[in-house]
Amino acid sequence: MKKIALITAFFPPQVGGIELYLQKFVQAYPGELVLITPKKPSGQLPKNVQVYTIPFFSARPMFPAWLPFVWKLKKILRNEGVEHIVLGHFAPYAPGIALVAMLLHIPWSTFLHGVDFFQWSRYPFKSFLRKKILRRAEYCIANGSFLAGAAQRAGVEREHIHIISPGIDSEEYYPERPKRFYTENDLLNKHIVLSIGRLIPRKGFDTTIRAFAAVHRDIPNAELILLGEGPEHQHLEQLAEQMGVAQHVRFLGNVTDVAEKRHWYSAADCFVMPTRMIGKSDTESFGIVYVEALACGTPVIASELGGVREIVRNNKTGYLVGDGTNVEVIADRLRALLQTDEPREQFRRAARDSVVPHFTWGHQFRELMLLWENE
Repeated sequence: MKKIALITAFFPPQVGGIELYLQKFVQAYPGELVLITPKKPSGQLPKNVQVYTIPFFSARPMFPAWLPFVWKLKKILRNEGVEHIVLGHFAPYAPGIALVAMLLHIPWSTFLHGVDFFQWSRYPFKSFLRKKILRRAEYCIANGSFLAGAAQRAGVEREHIHIISPGIDSEEYYPERPKRFYTENDLLNKHIVLSIGRLIPRKGFDTTIRAFAAVHRDIPNAELILLGEGPEHQHLEQLAEQMGVAQHVRFLGNVTDVAEKRHWYSAADCFVMPTRMIGKSDTESFGIVYVEALACGTPVIASELGGVREIVRNNKTGYLVGDGTNVEVIADRLRALLQTDEPREQFRRAARDSVVPHFTWGHQFRELMLLWENE
């Protein structure tokens, strides 16, 4: 295997889908790996990983701000004898990484997650620069077909694009409903609607609360559980108050314990996250929470945007609800899942097999490792 360097500003102890993806990649890579981040990583890393922490430049740098970053990177990569550079996320560091790779005559690749790719779409010059930079990358590793298609339309040649989706550990996410969990969390004889993610506008939590409020009038023993933190927290609490359901909407913050997440997924009658488009390009390019929910046997209600269609099968493992903005449609789908056992139980039976084993880390990374093995 090639000796590679992974350069990323997103890595645990930070919490998020990108952080988890890159952490799993580091744990799975069998060759020598140099990890370069701005903060000390948390948790135990494999013995084949060498860590360097250096200051990264700000997200909106002027060109001179790159220079110390580029100089330090160049020195580390040369001293370590790195054979391939891997950028953990395209924006905003790709120009600096491409420059270092050119100076050292080392091939480089980049992961593409969604926001890191699309945030440059709003500006003609940045779109042009993105095209030029990505064409110099050995591999562009997209998290799904939706993002791969967007990269191809942006000018990246198809043979340089590889689709490696986020995955789950199937031994961590599976249906498990211990009675003690129901008792401790006051869930007995209640219909549970679950949503998990960063509390930001794109995730559609406000739409979920409005739809839940409409349903709660008909199903008074329903509870909405929100796991996650973010800048919309206060606004969403106020919205729940305005809609008259504050006593039935629980904000539980970030949950990082896998067993606890598994129990919440399994206890839920359905998982709801109707993501929406913000502006012309900011949308959910994949959504690992949908995979986690389905692996736990939980039906999903999601919008039909971005890469969600690669995960949720409409009328088979859940419902797709257009652009995710129609409160009445989402409320109707919630009623369908909460008021009767069917189709909820039908969706439960199909849910896990729809994502396991395809969306597991082992299945996805097997192909990824071949990139550096066959160079």
